[in-house]
Amino acid sequence: MNDMFHIDMSEGTINNIVQRMTKRARALYERIKSKIGKSPVAGADETGIDNLVYLTELQPENQWPKDMLNLITDAMKQRREKAWDEIDREGLKKRLDELLDGPLGTDDKEFAGMQKGLSGKKDYIFTFLDNPDVPYDNNASERAVRPAKTKQKVAGLFRTFLGAETYAVIHSVIDTAKKQDLSPFRELQLIAQLKPSMLTL
Repeated sequence: MNDMFHIDMSEGTINNIVQRMTKRARALYERIKSKIGKSPVAGADETGIDNLVYLTELQPENQWPKDMLNLITDAMKQRREKAWDEIDREGLKKRLDELLDGPLGTDDKEFAGMQKGLSGKKDYIFTFLDNPDVPYDNNASERAVRPAKTKQKVAGLFRTFLGAETYAVIHSVIDTAKKQDLSPFRELQLIAQLKPSMLTL
C-alpha cells in the first residue's frame, strides 16, 4: 500500500477493514446461502472419476475400471452432442447395472469398495441424463473453489475459524457477482458504502 499509493497501513488496520467489510457483507452472504439452499440444482466439487483413473493405474490389465470410465465418458458425450430425446438412457443404464452387479476380475479391496460405493449412489450417477438443468461435468464448481485451493497452496490453511469465515463471506460475494456478470469491485464498493446490492437473489 505504501509503495503503490503512499498509504501507510499496519496489518492490524487492514484486518480491521476486512472484518468491517465482512460484517457489512454478512446479510448478503446469508441471502446467497439461502438462495443456493433453495435452488433445485446445486453444484459440488466432488467426483469419483479420479478414483477410477487411479484404479486403472493400479491394475492396468483390469478391464472393469476402464469399462466404467468408458461408460461415463459415453454418457457425457451423448448429453453433449445428442438431442435430449435421442440420448440412449436405457442402454447406458443397462451397462451401468452390468458393471455394478458383475465381476471385478480382482480381489483387491479398493476395487470392491469403488463398486460398492457406486452401487449405493447408482440412482444419482446419471442425473444429468434425466434433468436438463444438471450439467454433465463439475467444471463450474471446480472454477468456483479454485481460488480457495490456490490460497491454500500459497499461504497454507487458515489459522483461525474467523479467518476462514471472513474469506468465505467476501469470496462468496465476489464469485456471485462474477456469475451474474456484475463488477465484483463495484459490489464491494456498495457494501462498503452500505448501499443496496446489485445481485439478483
